[in-house]
Amino acid sequence: MLDALGCGRPFSTVNVVDDFNRDTLAMEIDLNIPAQRVVRVLDRIVANRGNPLKMRMNNWSGIRLTGSGAVG
Repeated sequence: MLDALGCGRPFSTVNVVDDFNRDTLAMEIDLNIPAQRVVRVLDRIVANRGNPLKMRMNNWSGIRLTGSGAVG
């Protein structure tokens, strides 16, 4: 999610929610969340809960993928 502070400075959030029971597994909020940080968050969840059987992403229009690992 992308939003802005009262001063107009943008910030991002990464929210990971279990769709079955609606548990919030992770929530990261910062002015900049690089892809490597998202990977660390997902790795931490896998270490605690195991690999998910399915994964669904909400790729809203604000997402920006850059670098060699970008998927278009």
